[in-house]
Amino acid sequence: MDIDFNKTIFEKMLKLGKITKQDSILVVGGLYIERDYFVSLGFKNVTISNICDVDPETVAPFKYIKENMNQLTLPDNSFDFVYVSASLHHCSSPVRALLEMYRVAKRGIVVVEARDSLTMKLGQKIKMIPTYEFEAVSGNIFLSGGVDDTEIPNYIYRWTEREFKKLVSSFNPVGTHKFFFFYKFAPSFSQVKVMGHKLKYYLLKSIATMMKPLVFLLKKQGNSFGAVILKPHIPEDIFPWLKLESDKVVFNREFKG
Repeated sequence: MDIDFNKTIFEKMLKLGKITKQDSILVVGGLYIERDYFVSLGFKNVTISNICDVDPETVAPFKYIKENMNQLTLPDNSFDFVYVSASLHHCSSPVRALLEMYRVAKRGIVVVEARDSLTMKLGQKIKMIPTYEFEAVSGNIFLSGGVDDTEIPNYIYRWTEREFKKLVSSFNPVGTHKFFFFYKFAPSFSQVKVMGHKLKYYLLKSIATMMKPLVFLLKKQGNSFGAVILKPHIPEDIFPWLKLESDKVVFNREFKG
């Protein structure tokens, strides 16, 4: 979890008034880092969830619940916002997990993951950037940390702006969503180091240093990607071909196109 990048996202949304420190937040795929992070931001109403068994006292002052983000057991609109950072790509079904986050959120979701940029695709093609994640598994003595917290290294699912827009628009096609995207270039080569490829590690660090000016100008080519998606507020954001009738969204038969 990139603390500085996450803080940039939340501070911007707090400044815009899109998120407040009084909002209820559900963290999926989180634990102690997320606990410390939200304490530092001054949030009070935070629930942390993960797939593993954890002593709830260890995430105090927040609440802990055991949940699999692929299939949350929580009702619709349970929390103001649902948040994930660097955990969605560990799911066996990242798309389903994203939509589960959306379903449980009342106002919106905050996602911090990797971007499927041209530079990332090129890096994978020349085998300089990993496609599967070994580091998380080796860091858990080869027993967990992979896909759905198993010992199997997960595929690193990377996202694009268009993908976010298509998914939520398909899932909830009643009104206009609001999207905020954030970018950062902060590559980590610890996985290469863990695998014992010292020469490759130093080569990658040198390439990353040379790329910084380019990525500063072309921000979307960075590796870190943040998305804040606000759900449509009905009836204000409803599409003109729809209308609200007795608390139900129906087709607007007066719509002329």
